[in-house]
Amino acid sequence: MSAATMAAGAAAAGAEAGGALGETVRELREAYEGGRTRSLAWRQAQLRGLLRLLKEKEMEAFQALHKDLGKHHAEAYRDEVCVAP
Repeated sequence: MSAATMAAGAAAAGAEAGGALGETVRELREAYEGGRTRSLAWRQAQLRGLLRLLKEKEMEAFQALHKDLGKHHAEAYRDEVCVAP
């Protein structure tokens, strides 16, 4: 396969990927502008619920990480919970 053929194929793949992304963005904008998204209060309540679930099930998650991956509690916290800026 020639370099020109490879370059043309890469360009076509990039355009196709960009087209798919553009379509996704268009659909999301339509949903937002059409009022099909949930309210800010609903989204905040969902996030609070997720935080509560994570706090309630924290030890079970650490135990699963130890059982499945052999991670020590401190290692699991560092790698899976703690997010560095």
